[in-house]
Amino acid sequence: MFRSVANVHHFVYNLIIIGAAFVLFLIGSTFLHELSHYVAARLAGFKIVDYQLWTIPFKRRGYVDVFISRHTEKLMLKKGFMHGSGLMVHLIILIIALFAAYHSSVSWGRAGWLTGAFVNAYLFLLNLIPEESDGRKLIALFKARA
Repeated sequence: MFRSVANVHHFVYNLIIIGAAFVLFLIGSTFLHELSHYVAARLAGFKIVDYQLWTIPFKRRGYVDVFISRHTEKLMLKKGFMHGSGLMVHLIILIIALFAAYHSSVSWGRAGWLTGAFVNAYLFLLNLIPEESDGRKLIALFKARA
């Protein structure tokens, strides 16, 4: 598998880069996800009741709890904007990470950026598929509109 000690060092170095990139992208992306919900809710004019922007793995998830009056103008559009903002953050980071990985001239940079792309693809799907996710809420809004 390894032809020399230098190859082992290179392999271990890339594993460290991938691990660090995984943790940094996971923490940073989840923070930006919740921050985007917070900003979108504020821009939509919703009253923010409570929020937690940081996610602590296995202990506490980030959230933004809002009060939405039924008399809000363009309610469906504003709710869609709020729910979709988190998904858009992951897509934007995914595209930036893939672009940076493609243009990276060093293997450790490529490994780190590809890790970030993987993390955000996973987070995008995680927020699209489960029952109580942003994506399901967005799909429900589209179904209610039709």
